[in-house]
Amino acid sequence: MPRPIGASKGEDRDGPAADAGAEGEAGFASVDALVALSILAVTITLALGAAVSARRVSAAGLEATRARAVLGGLMNGPVQPPGVYRGRTPDFSWRVEISQTGPAPAPVELCRRRAEVRAIRSNRRYSYETRAVCREEASS
Repeated sequence: MPRPIGASKGEDRDGPAADAGAEGEAGFASVDALVALSILAVTITLALGAAVSARRVSAAGLEATRARAVLGGLMNGPVQPPGVYRGRTPDFSWRVEISQTGPAPAPVELCRRRAEVRAIRSNRRYSYETRAVCREEASS
């Protein structure tokens, strides 16, 4: 009977040499599978971390936009006499302080208007300050 190609004298492909090669290849296949799973695990971990960071940045940007809208409403509101005014919205607490800047030439008096908004969930503070007309004297 002729020997199969690659078989040594006294053994054929189904002999002990074939079994040793198959076990060795199975070991390499297991290592390859473990390396692939490790790479997949690291990739998933990094992707989840990036997604969490993106969500936090998005929430902070949305909060800043809403705070800017509240500040705009407070600063563009009606002229009020000097004093401190406070209030609350579902997401923010706010404070407006109006104070006189000092003696001004009649008939116009300037006031310092400072608005501060604090986010209730994150405790971030946003503020805006300007000078505005406090009151106008009645023209005689």
